[in-house]
Amino acid sequence: MDILMIKYVVPKAKMLKPKLYGMIIGGALTAVLVMSACASKPQREVSDKEAVVESLAVSLEENFVFPGIGEKYAHYLRNNPLQNIDEMSPKQFASALTSGLQQVHKDAHLRVMPPNDTPEQAQVDEKTSSPLPVDSIEATMWLAPNIAYIRFNLFPGDTKTLQTLDTFIKVHENAKTLIIDVRGHRGGGLAEMDAMFSHMFFEPKDLAYMETRQAVDDAGASPVKDGKTVKTIKGPKGVVRRKHMAIPHSVPLMLDTEIYILTSGYTASAAEHLSMVMKRTKRGVVVGENTRGGAHYGGTIDLANGYAAFVPVGRTFNPDTQKDWEGVGVAPDIQTSSEQALITALLNVGMSDEEALKIDRLLNYKSPARPK
Repeated sequence: MDILMIKYVVPKAKMLKPKLYGMIIGGALTAVLVMSACASKPQREVSDKEAVVESLAVSLEENFVFPGIGEKYAHYLRNNPLQNIDEMSPKQFASALTSGLQQVHKDAHLRVMPPNDTPEQAQVDEKTSSPLPVDSIEATMWLAPNIAYIRFNLFPGDTKTLQTLDTFIKVHENAKTLIIDVRGHRGGGLAEMDAMFSHMFFEPKDLAYMETRQAVDDAGASPVKDGKTVKTIKGPKGVVRRKHMAIPHSVPLMLDTEIYILTSGYTASAAEHLSMVMKRTKRGVVVGENTRGGAHYGGTIDLANGYAAFVPVGRTFNPDTQKDWEGVGVAPDIQTSSEQALITALLNVGMSDEEALKIDRLLNYKSPARPK
């Protein structure tokens, strides 16, 4: 894990001295941009929270993927003070800020977090208090002769996950069908996708475009960097455009493998990137539900007094349509419920109803639900 430390200067009038840390996780979409307030300590709890609001406004102005929307967020924060904020708990305050921002402009990734919270903790289902899955690769197996199965919860880009994936590909190289289950996938980066794509495409292939706000990229804080599978190309003013490519392995093992991607309404972020790419290139068949609709990548910014916000700084989109999936999700090739996705895929490859139902019952998997 490489950590790049960069200074990023916010206007002195804001009384903030921010620092950005670009954290590249195996070429991931995730960045960590840290902003710390240097203003004198406020005298009242209300002032503490007012400082949080101002640091959030500055962060959105300077970093949000769409400058115009970032300015709207900032204007809202400065001109619509929350009532009775001195009576709110940190969690209630963060939730109120998030709710207000979402009313201005919906974004699946944008959220404010209270002190001692993390982006993953913020995604815990408050109704069940159950944490999100821990294992990035939760299951690998042969479902039947020639049908391989792998279930991802995350693309962290760490050594253990990539080694596990590499072993899976080698063990299942003779599979006629590969089912990639991302129904419980919450996001991550490009490394796992790149590893799989290298065995699925016989020649270099443009997959997706990614645009990062120019100011963020100029500061060296873009979560997307040029590399073997990512290259900067010409783009519109105000953004840095890169293309994500498939680069074949020297010995690709799954060129002729039929691929199915299982999705749900929970499927998010990097898993949506995977789903869009497989659908666009017709290299795989997406089966299940419309995905969550989070196409904006970004990072966590530390605000005043221990609060933080996940701020989107870029977007991924389809090169053919120039459209992303923010707010609408990626539509499957074969629409069915999340519960029926595996059965549908198995039926599609010629398995009998009885056998497909039996395998689904043995797996006994149900995708998680996001809090309303």
